[in-house]
Amino acid sequence: MARQRAAARAAIAVLVFTVLASTSGNAQGAQSVAHRANYGVLAGINFATLSGNDIQDAKTRTGLTAGAYAALPIGTGVSFQPELWYSMEGAKSNTSENGELKLSYIRLPVMLRFAVPTAGTTRPFVAVGPSFGFQTSCKFSGSSGGVSASVACDDVGSSVGEGVGRKKFDVSGRLEGGLTFDTGGRRLIVGGSYSHGFTDIFKNSDGKNRVFSIFVGVGL
Repeated sequence: MARQRAAARAAIAVLVFTVLASTSGNAQGAQSVAHRANYGVLAGINFATLSGNDIQDAKTRTGLTAGAYAALPIGTGVSFQPELWYSMEGAKSNTSENGELKLSYIRLPVMLRFAVPTAGTTRPFVAVGPSFGFQTSCKFSGSSGGVSASVACDDVGSSVGEGVGRKKFDVSGRLEGGLTFDTGGRRLIVGGSYSHGFTDIFKNSDGKNRVFSIFVGVGL
């Protein structure tokens, strides 16, 4: 009987040691992943419009956006996250001519990302920072009576006077939020963002970009 009790105690001790060692290893592995730089690609849809004293009844223009990110840990749950995006923006007019301002940008958001610690593999995050944009195209388009037309913004500016033109450089504030899912060795991302422009898109005119986006992504 004494030998059986001793054997049972030994078996329990081995089991407890094994469980503790496994838990410690998993925690260290998760901690290692959390403190490692990661990279990924993103794609989504923009819902863009304009606002300002010179903007009246602007409607939402839908466009595509795609980019990449790098998350570089700088502390527990905090990362420096630069991003690079191609972004279709602008607005539609609320008139019978179906007017539309089509803007495209290459954007570089510079974000601080805060991850919310959780026990599972699903983690909420929020990121905030400035976004710097370079306008790659600007067009006005419209249709009336079955006839459609499109003209570059530079051509419109030159035809109406020398003080009118587009501003190619844009500065905005960006706020992101979403969830990451670690599955099958990959990090999947679902999120949304809001960009609030601080720079007028045209000279001598009060009109700024406002963009809400939804996106999905995968870590590489």
